[in-house]
Order: sequence, then C-alpha cells, then structure tokens
Amino acid sequence: MQIGDAWRLLARNTTPECDALHAAGVGLFPMMVFAHRLTNNSKALMKLLRGLVLSAIWMPALVGAQAPAGNAPAQQSAAFRTCDTEGFMALNIARVYMAGGRKRDDVLPYVRGSAFGERLALELFEGVDNAEVKHYADFAAGKLQECAVREAMDLQQPAWKMRICYARTDIAFFLDMDRKTGADRQSAEAKTAERLTNREVYPSGLIQSVARAIYALEGSPEYLRRVMGTVFWTCLNSDASKDR
Repeated sequence: MQIGDAWRLLARNTTPECDALHAAGVGLFPMMVFAHRLTNNSKALMKLLRGLVLSAIWMPALVGAQAPAGNAPAQQSAAFRTCDTEGFMALNIARVYMAGGRKRDDVLPYVRGSAFGERLALELFEGVDNAEVKHYADFAAGKLQECAVREAMDLQQPAWKMRICYARTDIAFFLDMDRKTGADRQSAEAKTAERLTNREVYPSGLIQSVARAIYALEGSPEYLRRVMGTVFWTCLNSDASKDR
C-alpha cells in the first residue's frame, strides 16, 4: 500500500473543516530540532494528554470510519487503520511521558489491559531513559515505520518528514487545550503561535486553519483525534517535500 492510497482512504470521508486544512502549510521543510516551549505541567494539560492515550486504545473503530474501504482492497484499508492507530498511540503516550516530567505512573494506568500499549510504554521508557528518543515525534515516526514494513504499506517518505508531520499535530493539541480552558479562537491561535515558534515547522497559516477546524468541530465525536490525523496525513502526503 502506498502513501497516496492511504491518504485517499482518509480524505474520502473527512469533513469540510478538515478539508480546509489540506492546502495549508504543507511544503518543503528542513530537518531541525523540535524545540518549543511547553506549557506548565497543569491539570488541563495532563487531562488532555491522558484523554488522548485512552482514546488511542480503542481508536481502530474511529480510524475505520475515517478510512472506508471504497475501491481499495480490504487488506490496504486494514493496513492503514493499523499503522495510523499504532503511530498515534506511540505519539500520545510519548507526549504524556516526555511533557509530563517522565513519570511512568502518568502512562501505565492508561495502557494497562492493552498488551500492545504496555509493550509500547516499556519501549518508550527505555528509549527516553537511554537518550535514544529525544522527542515524542521521533518515537511515533519509528513506530509508524515499523508498522509500515510489517503491513507492507509503502509510505514513500523519509523519516525526517514523518517526524515533522507528527510534530505538527501539536498545533491541534495546544489549540484544543486552550479552547477547553475558555479561550476564544483568536486567543488560542496567538498562544499556540507563541509556544510553537518555528514557522518552517509550524506555519502561521496552518495554525489558523487548524484553529478554525478545532472550533468548528467542537462537540463532534473524537474531533481532536480526527483533526490530528488530517494534519499528519496531509503533511505526509505533500509531494513537494519528498525530495530535499
């Protein structure tokens, strides 16, 4: 399965708000360190982080809804669902662990009962503690690559681009955190731009487009995960950045 096939599976059943993200801010980006100022370890931050971990455990049902088989073989659709789910679960538990002060108890209660989740968490702890994993986007990109090889899903994209695209999901994450604490859209955009200062990784136009989607989809089932998926796969499917 190639990346274009995967993207068509996702894009076929998206929303107008997510459609508006497709043309925003995808292009050629140099590889760089994902350094940005995280918010303090607030209750709102950790609540949102943990909610993403919980949702990742049963996410295959949602991803299946986002990626209907259509004309694609069932095996291709299943590969996309599997790798999308595994990549985002890796991203979310790594974000919890690394942004929350590297506390194992912030992760383990939320993956208990999921054999895959527990294995993933232990691998994350070891990788971070040994300084092999320096950013949660690195961990997610590695897990997506492993799944793609196992499921014969040809992503046709380099690892550096996967890391950038996963890092970009922070845009939706922080916008939604501010929305839930009562900020209006313009304030949330400004705060997110202050946190994510590298405009080659986090373009202003993309922040604005994602904000419109987050605020328009408020109350929709799993809207945050849906927007994050749209941001990631749109970025990864950008032909302009295949060659550096």
